[in-house]
Amino acid sequence: MKYSRRSRRDIGEIITYIKDLISPKIRNRKILDVDVANSLEISNGKLYSCKSRGVIPYDDIVYFCQKENLSIDELLLKAPVELNL
Repeated sequence: MKYSRRSRRDIGEIITYIKDLISPKIRNRKILDVDVANSLEISNGKLYSCKSRGVIPYDDIVYFCQKENLSIDELLLKAPVELNL
């Protein structure tokens, strides 16, 4: 199954999704981009640069997904993942 560009998340949507994922771990305060950067184990400057240029740090996201036992498809795609086996 092919996914259109509209079915993929942009960097802003990915950051928001990660904020939702890490919010149970960080209580009693607003989740910030720096928290996302820490979760991705990258500098806040790198995340800001990616966000301002519209670039997705795929290597860091793959590592985050492995570490958190998440499906990368779930993180990068808006639509539910369909497997055609």
